[in-house]
Amino acid sequence: MLEDTYCYGLDLSWDTALLSRYNTRTKEPEPVCFGKDNQELAMPVLLSRRVSDGGWLYGAEAARGAAHGEASAASGLLKGVLEGGQIVLSEENLGAEFLMEEYLRYILSLIRQSGGGSITMLAVTLPEDAGRAKIPLAGIFGRLGFVLRGSASCSPCCRSAGILRGNITAGVSAGRRRSASLTGFTIWLCSS
Repeated sequence: MLEDTYCYGLDLSWDTALLSRYNTRTKEPEPVCFGKDNQELAMPVLLSRRVSDGGWLYGAEAARGAAHGEASAASGLLKGVLEGGQIVLSEENLGAEFLMEEYLRYILSLIRQSGGGSITMLAVTLPEDAGRAKIPLAGIFGRLGFVLRGSASCSPCCRSAGILRGNITAGVSAGRRRSASLTGFTIWLCSS
C-alpha cells in the first residue's frame, strides 16, 4: 500500500496562521485544524512562556495563558523578523528570528501529528508587504530541515502551483474565517 504524501500550505499573516495540505494520493486539499478539539482553522501567531516553569505555549493557548497571568506573551513575530529586531518576553530581549523559529518548530510538529504520511513540500505564503521576510524565514526553515526552492517544480505533486496556492481555503466550510494574505509572496520549501 502506498503511503500518503502531502504538500502543505502555511498562510502566515501578521497575526494568524492557516495550515492546509494537498494529498498526493487522493488529489484533494484538506484543512489542518488546531486546538484541543481540532476545530480551529486559524491559529494566532503568538507564543508565550509559562511563568511557573518557562515552558512554551503557542497560539490560542498562549493567549489564554497570558490573559490569566500564567504566561508572558510575545506577538508581532513576523513584523519582528521583517525588521530584524528583538521582542521582550518576560523582561528578556529575545531575537524575533529565535521566537519565530520556536513558533514554526511547533507548526511543523502539528504537521507531523496531523495524520501520517510524509511532507513532500511546504509553501509558505506571506502578506504582500512582508516580502523581505522571505530570506530570514528561508534561513529558519533551513535550520528546521527544509531546502528553499525557486518554484513549485521541486515536487511532482506540486507542479500545479495554483492547486497548492489555493488550498489554504479550498477545504474550508462556508462561514469560517479565512486569511486575506493569499495575494502575497510564497516561499517554496522541500524536505531535505
